[in-house]
Amino acid sequence: MNFDQAKALRLQQWRSTLDDHDFRMQRPEAHRQTLHAMSATLVSEGLIDVLQQFDMNELANSAYWHAVEELHSALPRYCGASSYEVVGGANATPFGRISRSIFYAESSLASAVRFAYDGKVYQDAAGTHLCLTHRARWPPSPG
Repeated sequence: MNFDQAKALRLQQWRSTLDDHDFRMQRPEAHRQTLHAMSATLVSEGLIDVLQQFDMNELANSAYWHAVEELHSALPRYCGASSYEVVGGANATPFGRISRSIFYAESSLASAVRFAYDGKVYQDAAGTHLCLTHRARWPPSPG
């Protein structure tokens, strides 16, 4: 691969990251930082000059502020401090509850000992996704 091909490939990677709508809308700050890091790497490798880096960073900053404006004016869909009933599928079968970003399975809601999960809700073009990380049971077992 010659210099021009390498440069074109790396610029295409940067542009693909810039155009990644889901990444930009779910994590605007990380999206901007990633683009800035990629442009800095391109400068350090001699593929672009500092003026081109400035222009690329300006595009990244514009994308960031556009995302912030969109998110600010969007209707809230999920608030970590609220409580939600989680249902599975079209038949609305109860699956559990998210309360203050912690997921409790339906089977443990009636029990005095609950197994809790850190629950995080993500949205993308395919829908809404619940990601869980297991936590210690509550109340903790003695001894």
